[in-house]
Amino acid sequence: MDYKEMTKAELIKIINKQQHLAEAVEAKDKEIAQHLKDISELAQQSEKVKALEEEKKYLQSHIKAMEEQDKVLRETFGKRFKMMDIYRNSFQSLMKSIQGSLDNTIELEALLFEKIFKTGDKK
Repeated sequence: MDYKEMTKAELIKIINKQQHLAEAVEAKDKEIAQHLKDISELAQQSEKVKALEEEKKYLQSHIKAMEEQDKVLRETFGKRFKMMDIYRNSFQSLMKSIQGSLDNTIELEALLFEKIFKTGDKK
């Protein structure tokens, strides 16, 4: 194309066309820049999601460990409470036996005391 041979109107038309193309290129550049920004934000969000998933796995493993520990503790405390119940029942039986022995001793002492005084009155 030889610009020297073109008329002023043709040159203005070419300039307008190039200006229009430049505006379109600039708009596409802005659109590409926005897409790159969106991609960067998505990458950051993806990293955050990965970090949260790792934290979730970590917490789930701790929850599982705590549940297992809770189960063991409940079993252990259950066994200990059963043993304490056995000891309590044994202690109650012992106390009842001792109380019975004391009652018998008191009754026997009362009988002996009564016998002594009755025999003492006869003399």
